[in-house]
Amino acid sequence: MTKYTFSKAQKVLRPAEYQFVLQNGLRFLTEHFILFHLCNDKETNRLGLIVSRKAGKSVQRNRIKRVLREYFRVQNKQDSNEKPFHDLVCISKKNIKSITYKKVCEEMKVFYEKEFHRSHYAVSKDPIAVSA
Repeated sequence: MTKYTFSKAQKVLRPAEYQFVLQNGLRFLTEHFILFHLCNDKETNRLGLIVSRKAGKSVQRNRIKRVLREYFRVQNKQDSNEKPFHDLVCISKKNIKSITYKKVCEEMKVFYEKEFHRSHYAVSKDPIAVSA
């Protein structure tokens, strides 16, 4: 069994980094999450988690974070050679108390298909860039 790691370098840590992603990133809504995605200049993809008390007691909040980190850890290993790298901040909604790993996978799959397809294949609206 291959061991995938989730190091400190793969986490959005500082409040200023969270604010930068939240203010400048693209927003995507799912049933249980609000996701903010922004390309970064780091050597890896990074994950930031925001799970409020509205999501449940500490046991439930910690489980939500564990499930999200596990998905990101496995997904990050699969996409380790794809560039550009990105920061992803996940904000949980209130209705998340009993989410399963399978449900997280389904929602994140939709996010990755829609957001990355749009950002990688976006057409420039700048007329100079199009004609050049």
